[in-house]
Amino acid sequence: MELDKVNRCVDERAKSLKNRLDQLCSGLEHIHGLKDGFKILLDDFVQDLKEEFVNLDGKSFKDDNQNASKSSKKERNGIKPLFSSSSHSKESNDGVENGEETRKSARNLKEEKKRKEESTTLESLNKKRKNSNPSPHAGGDNHQKAAVPSTPTVIFLKPQKEKDQKVKLIPYEPAVDPSFTTWEVSSLLESPSSYSVIALENHSDLENEKLRKSVVSCISQYKNKYEVLYLGKNNLYDKGASEFLVALNGSKSLKYLSLKNNKLKDGCSKEIADVLRSTPLLQLFLNGNDVTSLGLSKWIETIDKLVLLDLGCNELGPSGAKVLANHLKTNNSIVHLYAESNRVGPEGAAYFGEMLKVNKSLSLLYFGGNEIGSKGAQSIAEGMKANKTITKLTIDSNKIGNDGLKYFEGMMKVNKQLTHLALELNDFTVEGVKSLIPHIKNSNLTLIAVWKGKQLTPESEAQKLEIKKLCRSNADRRRKSKE
Repeated sequence: MELDKVNRCVDERAKSLKNRLDQLCSGLEHIHGLKDGFKILLDDFVQDLKEEFVNLDGKSFKDDNQNASKSSKKERNGIKPLFSSSSHSKESNDGVENGEETRKSARNLKEEKKRKEESTTLESLNKKRKNSNPSPHAGGDNHQKAAVPSTPTVIFLKPQKEKDQKVKLIPYEPAVDPSFTTWEVSSLLESPSSYSVIALENHSDLENEKLRKSVVSCISQYKNKYEVLYLGKNNLYDKGASEFLVALNGSKSLKYLSLKNNKLKDGCSKEIADVLRSTPLLQLFLNGNDVTSLGLSKWIETIDKLVLLDLGCNELGPSGAKVLANHLKTNNSIVHLYAESNRVGPEGAAYFGEMLKVNKSLSLLYFGGNEIGSKGAQSIAEGMKANKTITKLTIDSNKIGNDGLKYFEGMMKVNKQLTHLALELNDFTVEGVKSLIPHIKNSNLTLIAVWKGKQLTPESEAQKLEIKKLCRSNADRRRKSKE
């Protein structure tokens, strides 16, 4: 009986709160789920309240006077009552306070929902991108790629089997990945045809031939809508990559294609050439595969529309360096070239040195990790003396040594357009770098990296700070000359 009386008391007060809640929410019906959400929270609150009344010391309250005394007892025991029932005026004041808190919560929920809608709808995404043009390949200052000509809407997709065994691409939001930090992700729209960027990377399911062909069919259906297509890290091998390339053949919109880290060799060379000929492709990423000079020679003549080519971490060797360098002597489209970690050696560096003397389009060259030694460094430095376009050059991890570093001292006296030079991990000594420092002051270099990581000693740390100060001074001088 006592418990029934308590429950009735709680239900009456809950009903009073619900009535005030209905009045508060009557003007907010357009906010989806707000009113129901409040009621769910309130129901949970009432249930907790009942348990609070019943479970305290295993007893229930007999009447309002006992309620008040029990509340005082709870306060003495360090337990605060949920609310007091000592007077009608107190309940009224509590109601005003609760109403004010509810109104604040409603406003917060409304603002949060509005922010969420603005950040996820297609209209807001397009509006935000009107004044920006981010690169699809995000990276630090040391690894910036050329920008895609337009600013498309991006969707991340993964394959999913349906009950009828057909496969469709469904949207998802991936974990944080440095490769995609410049893109906003929207998963609101259901049809892949609504998007111009497809991120379909790192899916082991694509190794399954039947599933992969279903996905290829889906890609082929909308190939004239896609501008950017990520297909990296899928273990496609030559066979799987060929299937995707055939599906993309003839696309009227494709401008960016990534096939990185797919264990490709030379078996899809013909398909690569066909895509380069038949599409308006501007950026091609083949880094992290096993492409050799044989495969490269089959499609190198078709890259005349590309502005960016990434062949880093392949197996080009000296012969591949020769094929690439010979073509770049007359190519006027490639602006960014990534050819690091291809084991080209001093011989390959000699081919690149000759190319640098005559090339008129490159502005960025990554050539690190190619084991060129001091002899190869001489070839690159001689080529850079005549080059008029490259502003960023990376030749780290090449075992250049102090002997090779001297050639870049002479290059700095002549070359006035180079602003960024990366020389880390090349077996320099403090004495070798010391002879380089005076030449930095008379150059236009605004960033030069010589020491890195475990190489740092108190002496090299001091040199690093001195070089940084000189580069900052060069940057200030360049800025004032432009003004």
